Amino acid sequence: MNAEIPTAVVRAWETHTRFVTGWQRLQDTTRDRGRKLRMCSVGHCH
Repeated sequence: MNAEIPTAVVRAWETHTRFVTGWQRLQDTTRDRGRKLRMCSVGHCH
Protein backbone atom coordinates (compact mmCIF):
# COMPACT_ATOMS: atom_id res chain seq x y z
CA MET A 1 0.00 0.00 0.00
CA ASN A 2 2.83 2.39 0.85
CA ALA A 3 4.35 1.86 -2.59
CA GLU A 4 1.29 3.49 -4.15
CA ILE A 5 1.76 6.70 -2.16
CA PRO A 6 4.16 9.18 -3.81
CA THR A 7 7.22 10.01 -1.75
CA ALA A 8 6.43 13.73 -2.01
CA VAL A 9 3.04 13.17 -0.37
CA VAL A 10 4.58 11.14 2.44
CA ARG A 11 7.25 13.79 3.02
CA ALA A 12 4.66 16.57 2.98
CA TRP A 13 2.52 14.65 5.49
CA GLU A 14 5.51 14.07 7.79
CA THR A 15 6.39 17.76 7.62
CA HIS A 16 2.79 18.71 8.35
CA THR A 17 2.58 16.30 11.29
CA ARG A 18 5.86 17.58 12.70
CA PHE A 19 4.63 21.17 12.36
CA VAL A 20 1.32 20.41 14.08
CA THR A 21 3.08 18.56 16.91
CA GLY A 22 5.52 21.42 17.38
CA TRP A 23 2.67 23.95 17.33
CA GLN A 24 0.70 22.02 19.98
CA ARG A 25 3.81 21.77 22.14
CA LEU A 26 4.33 25.53 21.76
CA GLN A 27 0.70 26.17 22.74
CA ASP A 28 1.12 23.98 25.84
CA THR A 29 4.31 25.82 26.82
CA THR A 30 2.58 29.19 26.38
CA ARG A 31 -0.39 28.00 28.43
CA ASP A 32 1.89 26.79 31.25
CA ARG A 33 3.81 30.08 31.22
CA GLY A 34 0.53 32.01 31.34
CA ARG A 35 -0.65 29.91 34.28
CA LYS A 36 2.61 30.61 36.15
CA LEU A 37 2.32 34.33 35.47
CA ARG A 38 -1.27 34.37 36.74
CA MET A 39 -0.21 32.54 39.90
CA CYS A 40 2.60 35.08 40.38
CA SER A 41 0.21 38.01 40.07
CA VAL A 42 -2.04 36.39 42.68
CA GLY A 43 0.96 36.02 44.99
CA HIS A 44 1.70 32.28 44.77
CA CYS A 45 5.02 32.70 42.99
CA HIS A 46 7.16 31.06 45.66
